[in-house]
Amino acid sequence: MTDEADIVARLREEPGDERAWADFYAHYRRQIVAVLYFRGIRTAMDQEDITADVFFRFLMNSPWHEDWTCLPSPPEIRKYLLGRASSLASHARERSQRHARIEAELSRIADCDSGEAPFVDFAHVLDNLSADDRELAILYYQTGISLAEIAEHYNITYAASGVRLHRLRRKMLAIIREKPFSKK
Repeated sequence: MTDEADIVARLREEPGDERAWADFYAHYRRQIVAVLYFRGIRTAMDQEDITADVFFRFLMNSPWHEDWTCLPSPPEIRKYLLGRASSLASHARERSQRHARIEAELSRIADCDSGEAPFVDFAHVLDNLSADDRELAILYYQTGISLAEIAEHYNITYAASGVRLHRLRRKMLAIIREKPFSKK
């Protein structure tokens, strides 16, 4: 394994060196994944998504993007990458908690089975959604297809299908909150 200083020196000399970039990625990826795991990001898919985002931001949103000879020292690179990973992990956890709260409220409404339970007019909810959102609601809730199948259906990534579903749930919850419940 090559050390950090050697990798950075190779990138400064030849920014197009694919082997140096592979070594750079392999070297820092392990450290980033460790930070993500420590910060509560446990699934490999989430770790990989955030790791890719960290590296993308490093490559595109940095002052050395145009001139790789200005690449900072290895400790500064490590500080930037791990700090960005920690920040993105915090945002991902907050987003996950918001998703869980919305899903819990929708589940609570849907799972009411006592005689006193309010009746949610889901036809009203569907009528107040856009055509795209209505299609997604029917695909997910009525036919029961998975997020992976939704991603394939819409030709989007798995993560994007999760985002669309979360936004749909928020819209549905807002519609349910607007109209008071009625008895069956």
